[in-house]
Amino acid sequence: PSSPPQQQQPSQPTHDAKISLDLLHTLLETCITLTRKVEALEQDKVAQAREIIKLKKMVKKLERKNKVKVFGLRRLKKVRTAERVESSADTVMDDVSKQGGIIVDINTDKDVTLKDVDVVTKDAEVEESADV
Repeated sequence: PSSPPQQQQPSQPTHDAKISLDLLHTLLETCITLTRKVEALEQDKVAQAREIIKLKKMVKKLERKNKVKVFGLRRLKKVRTAERVESSADTVMDDVSKQGGIIVDINTDKDVTLKDVDVVTKDAEVEESADV
């Protein structure tokens, strides 16, 4: 009767050893899988860092381009404003010339009296202010 328990005792450690080896094998596979995932994530991190650097360079380049465009637009706006000032001065000169021509026409017309000249001059001033 005492011999069968001795046979069971050696079988028990081999069974535990087999479970331990299976568990160890599973743990090693899990560790390998996790290591591969970590390496893949590190590669992704490096690739994303490069992409971020590339995009930041593009943003800086576009910002510099935009500054040049804004400066050009400001300068163009100043030029156009100056042109508008010059053109409005030309318009005033044209209006004065036209007004002088109207006065000459009135002076040559014998049927127009001085009161009529005042009305025509006021009409010309009203037209001038409406044009501006």
